[in-house]
Amino acid sequence: MVNEKLIERERIAKILGADEARNNRELAMKLAFSSDLSADAAVNTLRAAARHGRGDDFHRAMEIVGNPDLGWDADDSDATDEEKGFMAGARAAAAITGTEFYRGAKNDGS
Repeated sequence: MVNEKLIERERIAKILGADEARNNRELAMKLAFSSDLSADAAVNTLRAAARHGRGDDFHRAMEIVGNPDLGWDADDSDATDEEKGFMAGARAAAAITGTEFYRGAKNDGS
């Protein structure tokens, strides 16, 4: 019985620790705890799911809706007034907090 528990824990750890599980935690947890798939089969399932789009609803939604370019170097010449206001606010928030801005642009004043 102890050996079976250890084997199952190793299977779960391999599934949840796989790189493929990083972007789809929900599916990884379902495969780990609610299936009898081997760890290799579960990781292959996660890999296949990743090839068919992002693993979670948030990322899928963000890919579908056209989002404005918000980087420090964003060209806002064709942006609406609302988008320009949002970009200005986002830039100000990044400057105040000293955080990086969208697209990894550094808050270095450029």
